[in-house]
Amino acid sequence: MKYWSIVIIYTLLFGFLAVNMMACSYNVEPDQTTVEYGSSENGKDKTTKAIKQTFKWNRVRKLILP
Repeated sequence: MKYWSIVIIYTLLFGFLAVNMMACSYNVEPDQTTVEYGSSENGKDKTTKAIKQTFKWNRVRKLILP
């Protein structure tokens, strides 16, 4: 019983580390940022401001070759 509990614990630990290492090989970087600034033309004092930013996934280059 003790043997199998140790096997299960190490298997879960290895699986957790493997998933985390694969997740760390990707990162999110900003792709494009736009700033919009406008005012109303119907006589009211209304200004609109907006910042729009898009992101894209990038794969991190590994420093150590497999």
